[in-house]
Amino acid sequence: MFNAFAETYSEYSAVRDAGDHVVATGRLRALGNESRATIESPIWTVTRWNRGKATYVRTYLDRDEALKALSLFFFPLSLLMAYMVRDNSGLATS
Repeated sequence: MFNAFAETYSEYSAVRDAGDHVVATGRLRALGNESRATIESPIWTVTRWNRGKATYVRTYLDRDEALKALSLFFFPLSLLMAYMVRDNSGLATS
């Protein structure tokens, strides 16, 4: 995927600690390698930590897919949805 882009830039506006996991939301900006077209998209990144090292990192373009992935690790989805209140950033603000 990254061969298609001359430049990529990710900026995170919210990070939420969920125990051994971190969920971050932000924006991805990229410049096409050949077309020079720019794209911008919201992103959600799920990271799992074990003894201070990231053992799983995946970025999603869809908030619900990111939350579903996080729920597979340790949360029942209903508890996760209560924990993560939807707002403009996709993460709880409290």
